Amino acid sequence: MCRRIWQLVLPLKISFFLLRLLRGRLPVDCCLWKFGVHGPSRCGCCLSPDIETVEHVFAEGDMASRVWHFFEDPVDISWIGSSFRVCLASWWYGKRGNRYLAFVHHILPFLICWHLWKFKNSIRYEGIQLGFDRLCNLVLSDLLELFALYFQQHRSFPAAWVHFYAEISRWAPRVSYTLVRWSRPSGDALKLNTDGCSKSNPGVSGRGGR
Repeated sequence: MCRRIWQLVLPLKISFFLLRLLRGRLPVDCCLWKFGVHGPSRCGCCLSPDIETVEHVFAEGDMASRVWHFFEDPVDISWIGSSFRVCLASWWYGKRGNRYLAFVHHILPFLICWHLWKFKNSIRYEGIQLGFDRLCNLVLSDLLELFALYFQQHRSFPAAWVHFYAEISRWAPRVSYTLVRWSRPSGDALKLNTDGCSKSNPGVSGRGGR
């Protein structure tokens, strides 16, 4: 799983964050306990606060569960269990009809975890609690930006998640072909074939033959 997080399109800060998440090195209460830092634990993502663990922040908590289902349910992705690793795997190994969907399935779960982490920190350290709709919009906004950057798309995308997913699901690669064949010259004419490596080259080039 750690090999999947190093993607050129992802900001390095997100890749390093995911590495720490997968290795259990984030400063959530359950991880701090391992270093002898004990204190009352209380999450800020649920109406009935629970102990702050990695699984709670990124999968089991009210906000995490709602965000995952917001993106998964409309596109028929399901998973069994309460681990964020299962959430990641359900996206990575889900249905993918083209390379655009493959990109979305690979990148989106990372963005969800990243924004859930920022959501958790904004509550604890800034006293700011983002709403569910705002959090989902931030995830989708980052996804659209990375998608346009990776595929160099200059078109405008639907602002709704379901409509965006439906649009790229219909995209198919354009296939074109050019017939290439050698035609024998007539009579005593000589024919010189080249590979076109110096085509449109304004400078000096070389040639050889036998």
